[in-house]
Order: sequence, then structure tokens, then C-alpha cells
Amino acid sequence: MQISISEKRVRVSQASAVKTLLERASMQDCNPNGSPCLVNIVWTKKDCPEPPESAEKCKQYRSLVARANFVANWTRPDISYTVNKLCKFMSNPGAVH
Repeated sequence: MQISISEKRVRVSQASAVKTLLERASMQDCNPNGSPCLVNIVWTKKDCPEPPESAEKCKQYRSLVARANFVANWTRPDISYTVNKLCKFMSNPGAVH
């Protein structure tokens, strides 16, 4: 986390945390989007694969969502709703998650 202080402003940036998150998700060349998820999308348990994904894929998903949660809590409250919804599928994430 980088904190910059000027005369009347304090600026907090997590650019390095976001960059690391994108690199770990292999999304460093992605384009920005105004909304963190599709409008009116509803994720359900039906989106989870049967049988569950491999332990390694679940571990990677949990790691990415945890990092996104850290960013959302400190400097990006605009993505916190989406991150919260993704947290519900940490035990068995599907392709849509």
C-alpha cells in the first residue's frame, strides 16, 4: 500500500496489490471495465461443477478472491459486493466464478 500526503490530501493506492492480483490471474493484459461484473448476474450452486474441481484449482481461486477482498476492503469499495458474492463459492468454484 502506498500512501501519499500533500497539503490537503491523503492518497492511498494499492497499485502493486492490484498488479500482483492480475498477474496471478493471468490477466495482466486485460482491458478495464466500468463494472466489476455483468449486470443482473446471479450465481447459484448450479454453477458449481460436479464432481468438485481439483484441490489446486480451488486453492488458486481462494487465493485470488482473498487478494481481491483485501483490495476491496481498503481502497476499492466499488468491487466489494462482487467479491463478497465470489467468496460464497470458495469451496467449489465453477468456470463462471
